Amino acid sequence: MQCGMEEMQYWHQRARDEAFELLKRQHLQGKGMRTVFLLDSSESMAGEGFRQMKRSFLDIINEIADHREEDENVAVLCFGQEVKFLHYLSNDYESIRKCIDRIECRGSSPMEAAFLLSTSCFLNISSLLHVKDIVPTARTILITDGRPTDPININKPEPALVSENPFSMFITRLRATVTTSAMLGPVLFIPVGSDPNKNLLEFISNEAKGVTVVHHRAVQQVGRFSKNMSITSQLLRYKSPKEITAADIKSAVFQHSSYVTDRDIEDILETLGNQNVSSSKTMSDIVTDMNNIDEMFTERYSDMPSIGTRVKRGPDWKWGNQDSMGPGTVVGHSTVGWLFVEWDSGRTCNYRYGNDGQIAKYDLIECDEPRILLYHQQIATGCLVSSGPDWKWDDQDGGEENIGTVYRVQQEVIYVKWPHGVRSNYRFGYQNKFDVRIRDPLNPSVIERLCFQRSTEFKNSIPCEQNQNESSQASMSNTIEGHETAIPENVRRQWQWRDPVGRWNNYSDEINEKIEACYRRNRDSTVVIQFKGHIHRIILQQRKHVDTITKLTTDIRVCTGN
Repeated sequence: MQCGMEEMQYWHQRARDEAFELLKRQHLQGKGMRTVFLLDSSESMAGEGFRQMKRSFLDIINEIADHREEDENVAVLCFGQEVKFLHYLSNDYESIRKCIDRIECRGSSPMEAAFLLSTSCFLNISSLLHVKDIVPTARTILITDGRPTDPININKPEPALVSENPFSMFITRLRATVTTSAMLGPVLFIPVGSDPNKNLLEFISNEAKGVTVVHHRAVQQVGRFSKNMSITSQLLRYKSPKEITAADIKSAVFQHSSYVTDRDIEDILETLGNQNVSSSKTMSDIVTDMNNIDEMFTERYSDMPSIGTRVKRGPDWKWGNQDSMGPGTVVGHSTVGWLFVEWDSGRTCNYRYGNDGQIAKYDLIECDEPRILLYHQQIATGCLVSSGPDWKWDDQDGGEENIGTVYRVQQEVIYVKWPHGVRSNYRFGYQNKFDVRIRDPLNPSVIERLCFQRSTEFKNSIPCEQNQNESSQASMSNTIEGHETAIPENVRRQWQWRDPVGRWNNYSDEINEKIEACYRRNRDSTVVIQFKGHIHRIILQQRKHVDTITKLTTDIRVCTGN
């Protein structure tokens, strides 16, 4: 793991990436407040610590589930050997209950990174309601043994007695990070384990406003928080905080639910008595460059792959399995040398492409691997579309035969880039209207049309002096044992591939026609075919045939047919 400012920037960027992922999953979320669990999955949590954490987590989730009318959203992150989401924001409490069973207690305890990543859940919190800036609409719950790891000394946990060095650089930074989270809503610390470091948790709690330590045996009340805040919101519709009495609260509680505790009333009184429980500040104020999510889907630089371009990991890739070992689609340009990609697995992240002003790195390369929908998907980023039955947008698509690429999906509305550069949004199910229809990327006519579009785009974009070379390339040629030989137009060409033992084999008539059609349009194009159960790419310029699954590569050639 990196350290210092570079590490902070990394986790802030991760938070932005996850925020885009959460944005795409809005349809899976409820309309209530947001609760984010940070679960310590480090090695020191094994045994009693994990058992207490699981019990506390399930007690809170079960209580939340008992008040489904509040429609509370819950997300779960773990931090240990990995810092990652176990469950994105959702009101599917049954699924949320199960996610803790995937935890394995290993590695160090990067608590600071977990808090930084958790901010992704609040990047759009400005869309939620803050009733008179009093009632919080979000909270963070940390369950830990209180032994975070300093990223600078990753193998050395902080000492149990914080008083030995309460203002170390790491503790100061961790306290500041927690304070930032508390600006968005309450932060709860739940110490667990046979010997939790309560000194550290209590120290941060005392120093950071809005942070509370809760005993793991008293967590059931934590699950009632959303219900109590809902009651508080109702009270504030009719009276100011100073006018509300305990009798008013008790009456509202009984109207809301037949089950009430003294602690419920205390929670409501505490909220009403603290005008600053929820600040009017949102994550949008803190991360100002994220005010407008639409800025992500912007094409800024002509020297980077355009929106809709298909890509895969490149020579400088260092991002683990973020791409799920598959292709993705460029959905926007970030800053100089960085672009956004949505992988076919659904994840959206930011990657280096070119020189960012300091160094040139290429995490990605362009590819022609098509977007293949899963059985449950109707449409997705990277799909090919053309005008559909309810099209009413004149020539936005550049012509009725043109095929565009989907680069953004929002429930029943999609965004498409057309081959002549126009980008716009279209209905795909909205009010039962379909402006576009999906095209099969393996259909011969679709492949031929794409080859034509790419050839046209290429000719329109290259300098004039290079266009002059086209006449010298007008005659088609074949490659036999590395030699170029002209073939008359009226003679059938047969494309062949070389097998592992060196024998040349004819492609089927159907595939041969696909290759030939693309070659006639643009001799430097790439052909996508279905071959022996896999999707393959034929790179005409390089005379190569690539299996996109196994990555095995072989030579191809063209010769005169019989």
